Amino acid sequence: MRRKKMKKCRIMILVILSQIGLIFSQESVEPIKFEADRVEYVFKKGNEKTLCRGNAKIWRSDFTLFAQLIKIIGKDNNYAEAYNKVKLISPKDNTIITGGYAEYDNVKGYAKVFKSPVLVVTNRDVTITSAVMENYMNENISIALGDVKITQTNYVAFCEKGIYYKDQDKIEMLGNPIVYYDKDEFRSKKIIVYIKEKKVKLYDDVEAEIRPK
Repeated sequence: MRRKKMKKCRIMILVILSQIGLIFSQESVEPIKFEADRVEYVFKKGNEKTLCRGNAKIWRSDFTLFAQLIKIIGKDNNYAEAYNKVKLISPKDNTIITGGYAEYDNVKGYAKVFKSPVLVVTNRDVTITSAVMENYMNENISIALGDVKITQTNYVAFCEKGIYYKDQDKIEMLGNPIVYYDKDEFRSKKIIVYIKEKKVKLYDDVEAEIRPK
């Protein structure tokens, strides 16, 4: 009898601890705020929505997302879809991402931007374009996917995947990366660009074509 009671007690303690952990994790998520020219609410149970139309924006302390239409989905307002003239501004990271459509998950601090996304690092004169741009606010990382192009004052680079580590001021290029500097051309399996120093490092199977000036 004692063993059964002990097992039940342990199970109850684990359940309580897991519930406490869930409560604390939910409380740690900063809620978003929103405004627009016109706001509509849909109160249908299980399909709650807030429609922000015209000069719409949602924000929290580390970013602001602008668009012409923003749909905030769910009663907890933790998921949003943004349409037309999308602009995601992160002042702390000195980044601006623009595009035609975006999805945002507030719990994960994650935004995904489509339709010709462009990321600009305003204090480094860096521009990144790609097919899709992922932005992880909680991790200070942006990932450019598909037809990636990186430009800075003294070089232009291409690859299939670019990972921008904001707190380290570097971009890791993967998937046939290539860098053009003046008339010179550099290729390797992986290239890392240090944007503050305007320095490039090449790793594995390095190829270089140096043309006479």
